[in-house]
Amino acid sequence: SPQNIPIQILTIQQDANGIIWLGTGGSGLFKLNPDSGAIEHIEYQPGYSTILPSNLVWALYPDKNNILWVATNRGLVKMNTLNQTSTTYLPSITTRGSISDYRALCLLRDSRGILWVGTASGLNRYDDKTNSFYAYRVDDGLPNDFIYYMFENFIFIRVSQENAFLAEHKTVSGIHYLELIYILS
Repeated sequence: SPQNIPIQILTIQQDANGIIWLGTGGSGLFKLNPDSGAIEHIEYQPGYSTILPSNLVWALYPDKNNILWVATNRGLVKMNTLNQTSTTYLPSITTRGSISDYRALCLLRDSRGILWVGTASGLNRYDDKTNSFYAYRVDDGLPNDFIYYMFENFIFIRVSQENAFLAEHKTVSGIHYLELIYILS
């Protein structure tokens, strides 16, 4: 950073164009071009129209068509990396298909092409065609709604400071479910 202030990097991803994206724990987003050496700082600034709703960036996912998904503690951002326009997804009790929580914590596009968003209030499946979300929660079989991290077919669910679950995503006859495979305590 220009002021030599320490920056906490929480996530690093490289997109299809070779650009390296850094998500930070309070300093927003950094865009690094390895070819030119250029560094661009993208941050939330209260009172201004900005790309990010927050400077706390938990996770990044570079998607097809120059889209970068940005998981923040104040919403999920779908950013066009070419013109840096964005859409922020927020929960809404009046809008069917909205994301389940402001706190988007982790992202995964699985081998079937489904984008999953882990939040502090459930696991969300994004539908590209309808631009909407379906949330899975405790009522749907999750041991807890706090989705901390995901891997292909595995989900890490934090229950408390001391306990967490590792569950495997399975499909039988078109029905999706989670099978508890390990309890961490």
